[in-house]
Amino acid sequence: MNKETTLAVLAHLIEYPPPRLADQARAAADWLDVQAPEAAMLARRFAGEIARLSPGAVEEAYTAAFDFASVGTLYSGEHLFGASEARASFLSRLNVLRRDHGVAPSAELPDHVAELLRLAAVLPAGDERDELLRDALLPTARAALAPLRQASHPCADAVAAVIAGVESFCGVVAQADVPAPAPARLPVVNGPLDCDPGAVAEAPDFFAPSP
Repeated sequence: MNKETTLAVLAHLIEYPPPRLADQARAAADWLDVQAPEAAMLARRFAGEIARLSPGAVEEAYTAAFDFASVGTLYSGEHLFGASEARASFLSRLNVLRRDHGVAPSAELPDHVAELLRLAAVLPAGDERDELLRDALLPTARAALAPLRQASHPCADAVAAVIAGVESFCGVVAQADVPAPAPARLPVVNGPLDCDPGAVAEAPDFFAPSP
């Protein structure tokens, strides 16, 4: 099986909910059984939780978690840089990569976790893809997961499945859950990847504007 396809499959778990999300999550779990068994288990559990909800309730749960009264953000640039020129440079870099690698246009911004997964699925193996996954996607997803689990939110297993699948893909040793911070719009992950707009020059090369 194509390991890169695993990244594209994971994107279906965390994108804005389509009408038959439970069926989509089950199909994702079937694919992940071989590539990332832990992610498959979490995706299957997510499918079971979502199957008990109406499509409208699923959409409401998703927007409550990630869009409106956001407990966490799925936009990596927002998590890493906030509203700054650094995020604009990051988005510009992602748009160039999407164009160069034939990623179809999307209604989502390119730093959304689902879009990062789709981009990583077509990037060649190498430092650029590794930095995208390890330095942008994983910190964002881990920061979003802790408050979701604390709230017993139905999307927690979807985010956890994405983390488990990407860790398996990258060969990353699973980390302990990040403790849920005090209520805030943007949970922060402690560690060397945390940066403020004034520290952007020290960020990984991937976040630098393209020449």
